[in-house]
Amino acid sequence: DIDFYRATESIGINKWSLQNMNLASVEGMIKYFHTEAIAEHVIGDPVRKQRKYGIDSFTKMRFKVKNPSSVVATSSSIVTQVDFGPFVTFDLGEATNPDTQTLIRAHGGFVGAQQQQDPRWPYSTPYYWFSVTGWCPNVRYSEVPMTRQEAEQVMLSRSSLCSQVEGRVACEQRSDDCVFEEGTCMARDPAPECMNHTSMSGPPSHVLGGLCPGGDGDLVQPTGEPGCTYSYSKADRVSIDEVAGIFDEGCGRR
Repeated sequence: DIDFYRATESIGINKWSLQNMNLASVEGMIKYFHTEAIAEHVIGDPVRKQRKYGIDSFTKMRFKVKNPSSVVATSSSIVTQVDFGPFVTFDLGEATNPDTQTLIRAHGGFVGAQQQQDPRWPYSTPYYWFSVTGWCPNVRYSEVPMTRQEAEQVMLSRSSLCSQVEGRVACEQRSDDCVFEEGTCMARDPAPECMNHTSMSGPPSHVLGGLCPGGDGDLVQPTGEPGCTYSYSKADRVSIDEVAGIFDEGCGRR
């Protein structure tokens, strides 16, 4: 088990699942906050009324992690910090580095790590950033057509329907659900925007992501198999305004 931290906007805490995002050790979170979120003299509008990205909270989540054996085997060329894969940079849910997208296609959803160093934050103890790869990591959150669970349910329903259809003409009459390929009526992919594996034989199959079924807010045991490399607890939250003492300031009744 390991604790991950995140500086974030309170509105989304325990509301949206933690997938395709970056987290940190507590020192790594504070480093990010000081160098990216409150550096008013360097970034952003100095008279703005909120912090960058609306960040108003520090959160802590307990994680269980078991990465795929292809990532953490002693013979692996990508293993990082013994139990982790390479760090993946996510921007609004999208893995922005083409090289890490290639790794995700090959190995599926994994938890990555990267030791940080920054002269602006000369901390003596090693500190880290982490990444958790989820469903549909190649597009932004706003462009994900449906959840993994929804896609699996639709695919199951379409497979049942299309397997009973015989012939090209009959299959094409159900083109919303089915597609005729290699002489067979097959289920149409309900989420073609989402990334497929490259390392698996047979028909293309989506990268399921690493979040275990039932692992959103509950510490189920990861298996390390596709679709289950991490789970996490509900988040504990601390208000940054309370930490900074803003609520204790006298504002002259303003």
